[in-house]
Amino acid sequence: MTESNSPSPFKEAMSFTTQTIEERTKWYRNLIIGVVAVALASLILALIQFSWRPLVGFVLLVPLCGIFLYLDSRLVNQWQKQVLKMWVDGQLDLVIFYNAIATIRMFPQRMFQGMLKTLPINPDSVASINMSQDIRRSLAFTLQILNHCQNDRTIFTSLAYTLALLSVAMTVILKSWILLLGLLLAPLIIGLNIWFRTMRLRQLKDQLMGVKRDKIEEFNNFIESAVHLDWGSIPKKKKERLLS
Repeated sequence: MTESNSPSPFKEAMSFTTQTIEERTKWYRNLIIGVVAVALASLILALIQFSWRPLVGFVLLVPLCGIFLYLDSRLVNQWQKQVLKMWVDGQLDLVIFYNAIATIRMFPQRMFQGMLKTLPINPDSVASINMSQDIRRSLAFTLQILNHCQNDRTIFTSLAYTLALLSVAMTVILKSWILLLGLLLAPLIIGLNIWFRTMRLRQLKDQLMGVKRDKIEEFNNFIESAVHLDWGSIPKKKKERLLS
């Protein structure tokens, strides 16, 4: 009889956590390099040409930071999805996992603690243990929808600000007021973001209605944990309606 050489779910989750933090640190380092490069290039060109026009290059910092935030969020979302899959399958206890690694000091603490806070840790450990697989799956699905909404907001907001700033800058440089019409694209982009959010929340609502209909007695366990999730990108009234 041979022993399995596959790592335990806890070690697998820990390994994936380490990889994700290393990858995020690398992306953050690249962002710093990119910001410094754009800023220096704009300033040097402005000094060489004795003109303020090259300073328009600073507008590029908006999409640069937006892309970084989007890619960074994707990394965290992938890590979260992997950990939650093990949790939904009953292979990993999130409370034990959280308590075991929360005090580790080898990682950048703000980055590390921010990742841990995205997990659906119920303060009531008894409720977490007794939570059915269907409710866990619903919590994981809810987090995926919230993540998508947050990522949408990041990319659409960055695009809207970039187009608005470029429109103003080019209007001043070219002295053509018609270029200000580009400002009209900003509210259209924000409106598109709201439409995407509405569609995603409708999908979440349908999922939760099905759970509530089939698991009415267990649905309160879902609510008790769901209120602790990060609903930052969702208006408070929409959150209350979804969880009512």
